[in-house]
Amino acid sequence: MSDDLFRDGIINLHTRQFGRVVELIVQLLKDYQDSHRLDFDLFDPATSMNIEVKSSRVFKKQSLQFDLDHLYELIMNHSNRDRLLKQTQATSSEFDCNIQQIKIDLFDSLYYLLFFYDVIEIFRINNNQIKNDRNLNYSHKQHRGNKGEGQFHVNQSNYQYHKDHYFIQSLTYEQLKRMLLNRRTT
Repeated sequence: MSDDLFRDGIINLHTRQFGRVVELIVQLLKDYQDSHRLDFDLFDPATSMNIEVKSSRVFKKQSLQFDLDHLYELIMNHSNRDRLLKQTQATSSEFDCNIQQIKIDLFDSLYYLLFFYDVIEIFRINNNQIKNDRNLNYSHKQHRGNKGEGQFHVNQSNYQYHKDHYFIQSLTYEQLKRMLLNRRTT
């Protein structure tokens, strides 16, 4: 039960808090340093590379009826835990993870993490691969008027491609919890 609470605690964080937690997870795993800058998240002192970190929760697609007749049921039946996909469902269930606000000219390497119900999957891609890999369907536009910022999506139709080309490791919530608890006791 405590693993469920730990996972739910991460998943239910507000967007900026969630993003900061993800940066700290990569920092913990890879021994990077905080950049103390706004244009990229982490710094690798061994290679002098600027590292950006993005993430997404992997939720099942859901059609919701937003009207007064269904509002109560919608609220009562809407749970992040119930919507999270298990990793084994990634190629057979509809989902859409938007890896967004990517400013590829400001970093060397991007870590993007997908938070499933049962595991966190970690991917790594360099900025030139984002620009040149047509299979990513990277869009250099995200919002009207923004410049130098783009996005790509990971979903059931291209998940296996990401797994085959950019996946570096999985981490269970139990493993992450143990790593964090071990840091507290050392």
